[in-house]
Amino acid sequence: MNARKLSRRNFLRVTAFGSMGAFMAACAAPAAQPAAPQPAAPTDAEAAAPTAAAESAAPAPAAAAATVSFMGFPMPTMSSDDPEGLWEQNWSKEYMELHPEVKIEYQLLGWDSITKMTTMLTAGNPPDLLLQAGIEVILYALGSGVAAEVDLPQEYIDDLPANWHKNGLYQGKGYFIPMFVACSDCVMVNLDIIEEAGAGDLLPKYMPADNASWTFDQYTELMRKCTYKKDDGTQVWGSVIPTQVSNPFLHHPEQVMAWNWGTETVAYQDGAWKCMLGDEAGIAWLQWLQDLAFKDQVIPDPSGLTADRLEYWNQGACATTFSGNPAIPMRDEMEVDPETLAIKDTKNNLTWRLLPFPLGPTATQPASWGGPKLDTNFMVFKGKDPAALPAATDFALWYTNAENQKRYANTVMPARNSARAVVESPTLKWFDTYGFPYGRQRAGADGGRATEEAEGITQVLQKIFLPGANIEEATASFCSNMMALDWQWPK
Repeated sequence: MNARKLSRRNFLRVTAFGSMGAFMAACAAPAAQPAAPQPAAPTDAEAAAPTAAAESAAPAPAAAAATVSFMGFPMPTMSSDDPEGLWEQNWSKEYMELHPEVKIEYQLLGWDSITKMTTMLTAGNPPDLLLQAGIEVILYALGSGVAAEVDLPQEYIDDLPANWHKNGLYQGKGYFIPMFVACSDCVMVNLDIIEEAGAGDLLPKYMPADNASWTFDQYTELMRKCTYKKDDGTQVWGSVIPTQVSNPFLHHPEQVMAWNWGTETVAYQDGAWKCMLGDEAGIAWLQWLQDLAFKDQVIPDPSGLTADRLEYWNQGACATTFSGNPAIPMRDEMEVDPETLAIKDTKNNLTWRLLPFPLGPTATQPASWGGPKLDTNFMVFKGKDPAALPAATDFALWYTNAENQKRYANTVMPARNSARAVVESPTLKWFDTYGFPYGRQRAGADGGRATEEAEGITQVLQKIFLPGANIEEATASFCSNMMALDWQWPK
């Protein structure tokens, strides 16, 4: 049977669990298999030494006219127990069956590999293809002379959301092959805890696009009411804000929260870059965060807190958290009520739902993590082998063609309009209404300072939760560091 004749759901089951033959023979989903061993992410020294790495590499098989090195950061999985990277491996195998002259060598990167990828790019030693690339990748690649322009087919451009292709260009040139749209970071509320606390009346009664009835005051009151000890002595918190994270981008929910409060971190205004976090709105937002720990006492002390938010969430130890991945409700262990959008997590025995972010005093509409220049794209590079560039480009265009995007349209929100039109998942439809239209980029996306900005926000959060912390001093240090950077803006 041709893979394209499988239902979307069954195809994704195949890619999540292994070969199509095993799927057809069993006629049921087998148990998750362990991930195939992956090559270790390159060390900084290896990344900076492309010549030595190339000399030690084994020659490509004679039958392969081109060998494509394909690296990717984790994509959503169909189950929380599924090994990451199997999806990309299986799609690579399918392409190689269609194109035996091409060999694709896939390597899964952990999110702790961002620095290593940066080193590879700045050293002029990129992979031939990277999945999940954003504006900073363009700037690093341009700086080392390995950026490759891509001319998308007109039918692809016409099939993208309005202005998506135009807004994804950098200085009028295209470097991305869009795969999916980012529409993440909404509030996840634990309905079991809320019911036990008798706080259901504090939830918005409906899901309006303008979110006018859901405020930070309501959100704070909800967290207050849902911070208590259960009969067995288990402490339940309103939310969790870890500060000692290995990857500063794990604090993107806080940045989205700032947008929805009505403030910025850094913005380009009146022809100049400005640090907004030290303004009145920025300080007010940080004061609200600080009060959650010291005044309202609805979050565990963030100072030194290293546990991931979802560790608390999956244990039922917090009433609210933030979704960084619209695919979470789509996992096999999740059962979604299409009428109420209540989501039953059968693995962790939780019942929850999604809500837009509350709005602060000066915000006029909700915002979510999104935009064409974020890490939602394929990007090809000029590598050592000239034959790899066209092969990598063709693979990425095949991966994202109209029919293939429909095949993963119920796992992530695909970039193409035609693929988004076939989405059946009620929660992805919810994101399409309340997340995607309000997706926006990091404050400095075009300036390419997102890494430094994320690191700076992490440092601010670490400082404001220390005993005797002074918010004004923390923001002054942040603004001084941000404005000392070499910011850019597209011509």
